Amino acid sequence: MSLNLPQRWFDKAAEDLEVTHLTFTEEYFSHVCFLSQQAIEKTLKGFLLDRNGRYPRSHNLIELIDLCIPFDAQFSPFRSNTKTE
Repeated sequence: MSLNLPQRWFDKAAEDLEVTHLTFTEEYFSHVCFLSQQAIEKTLKGFLLDRNGRYPRSHNLIELIDLCIPFDAQFSPFRSNTKTE
């Protein structure tokens, strides 16, 4: 039995996070930043897939968080310190 699509996104995010820990210990900090962003993005997209079956084709974490907030207000604190133009 194959995993559902949201779970695949969560698994990929967890993999990115594991590699982030490895690159951090080796002090490849630009890669740490990139992989951290990727892990967050994949987690948010997995969450959106789980809640409404879709997500936008965007890499903008603020946009993704904004879409998650209506489903779970616990995302709100991650949005409160951001500035929009």
